[in-house]
Amino acid sequence: MKKQDAISHFGSKAAVARAAGISKQAVSQWGDFVPPAIAEAFAEISGGELVYDPGVYPPSYRRPGGRLWAPTSSIENAA
Repeated sequence: MKKQDAISHFGSKAAVARAAGISKQAVSQWGDFVPPAIAEAFAEISGGELVYDPGVYPPSYRRPGGRLWAPTSSIENAA
């Protein structure tokens, strides 16, 4: 999921940060893509309006063995 798609959906970086339960500064540090675990949660809480497709993530988001990086905690439904 592209960061800009999430910003467009939620309306602002601040709204994206609130939905993810993180700071605006953390959102600003993302590259072009929403981190995979957050993107997966956004797809769920948006009712499918946002789409999480692991296949579009560049190699820099992958661990050795091909799995995508994921944070140690999950996001609550903050939207």
